[in-house]
Amino acid sequence: MAADAFNIDEVFELACQIERNGARFYRKASAQCAEPSVQLLLNELADMEDDHERRFSQLRSQVASAFSTPPGDGSDLVARYLAAIADGYVFKRGGDPAGELSGRETVEEILIKAIQLEKDSLVFYLGIQEAMDERLGREQVGVIIREEMGHISRLSGKVKDLAT
Repeated sequence: MAADAFNIDEVFELACQIERNGARFYRKASAQCAEPSVQLLLNELADMEDDHERRFSQLRSQVASAFSTPPGDGSDLVARYLAAIADGYVFKRGGDPAGELSGRETVEEILIKAIQLEKDSLVFYLGIQEAMDERLGREQVGVIIREEMGHISRLSGKVKDLAT
């Protein structure tokens, strides 16, 4: 995806895809996990990712018509940043982290992978937030960012619980 062809509609489509991939990952991970408390956590996170996808889709509808490229500092830095992050996250990784689960992972490996996926998503969403105009959904993206931070906290807490 070239930065010159990158627009806010594509940004939100990628965000929706990241959330769909996350929900698939959590559901597949839950199905292969034998620990009931981890299964419950993973299923809750999958449901939250579904909700994030719906919210990004709504933002996409609201914002895409307002501008065709993310506002920036005149040098299109934000657009190039988002394109680079999206290329690295969505395309170089194959796009679907659920496909990376073999079924042989330990519970701890699943949780650590989930934490990394959440961190990758946060980096992308912080770029989206930076690109957003205050009146066009910036705070709504911020809410999703805070929820993703909560996911990392919950996953990290579960890793600690299992280690004790």
